[in-house]
Amino acid sequence: MSQASFVERRLMLSLAHLSVIARGSDTAWERARQASYRAGARRAAEQLSRAQAAGDKTAQLEALQKRVRQLEEDATSWEDVAQRCMEERDKARDDAATAEALRQDRDYWKNEYLDLSKGGSGQAATFDAWSEIPPLGSDAVPTFEALAKASEEHIVFTARAARAWKDSRYPSPRR
Repeated sequence: MSQASFVERRLMLSLAHLSVIARGSDTAWERARQASYRAGARRAAEQLSRAQAAGDKTAQLEALQKRVRQLEEDATSWEDVAQRCMEERDKARDDAATAEALRQDRDYWKNEYLDLSKGGSGQAATFDAWSEIPPLGSDAVPTFEALAKASEEHIVFTARAARAWKDSRYPSPRR
């Protein structure tokens, strides 16, 4: 783990992908990765040049084999990136199809609501239960019952409320 090549080639590749997933594209990491790639290519080219200058065929072969391994690792890494991109593309297509279906549902129900509110296909939209509540008079029971009905029983009056209203002898019941 303390070797630079392990950290650079194995650990950072995994961490970079997780970073991008968690926070979006990491341009600093991409520049560092490209710089590392160019530095590795330069080192391999220098090693090959030294081996060629010395006429050492074994060293030349080792330098070329090392470079081939690096390129194979890079190719594998890029294949993994391409695979993840294709998976993300497929997920985005699925999400887009789901969003379109939801958009159509929303439009359908919106049009249904607008149609009803204009009185187009239903009587319920034009009927306002609150407008049918009788004014509060000396007998509060009809008003209380209408309020309970209009509120779908969310407002409830007890028998005690009707008696309290009658006993209060409110001077202007219409106010």
